[in-house]
Amino acid sequence: MTRILYLFIVLAVVMLTLRSKRSIFQWINGVLVLLARFLSIFPVLRERFASAQALFNLPPPPNKTCLWLYFNSIIKYSIISARIYIVMVAIGIDFSYWHIFFGTPMIQIILLLGVTFGGIGASDAGWFFFLFSFGVDKNDIGNFLILERILSLGALSFVTFSSYLYYRAQVAYGTVRDGQTP
Repeated sequence: MTRILYLFIVLAVVMLTLRSKRSIFQWINGVLVLLARFLSIFPVLRERFASAQALFNLPPPPNKTCLWLYFNSIIKYSIISARIYIVMVAIGIDFSYWHIFFGTPMIQIILLLGVTFGGIGASDAGWFFFLFSFGVDKNDIGNFLILERILSLGALSFVTFSSYLYYRAQVAYGTVRDGQTP
């Protein structure tokens, strides 16, 4: 049953991509324009989003760029899925990598429609529903969500701290002045 679902998802992506040249990017562009128009009703944001209509009138990106973005998104979801799979194996949740690979973009889309600032809780709710619908125990889902959040924040903290140390080393060696980007 899940293979049929995957087949339909792949066919839907291919059909959307082939329906018209760069249709997915045009749709995303249209969503951005609608969002910018909505935000421009507020006086504080009006100047910032005044050129929203110009976004829609831009020529679509070339095919090579579209394919490159598509390839990079597959790589991105492969890496995210591998991280999530490792967390699930560490907790003891028996789940297929392909379930995670095809489920991760669905969970990531929830963040586009986030109703909270920064999508707080939206991704967690999506993972809870996704895993619960496959029969994973609620306690295991809770453990997964906590460990995933710790690893995500830990990785972000590590990269931020490493960047800070690199910047301070550049200041110490005199390569850049304090307050200047390296």
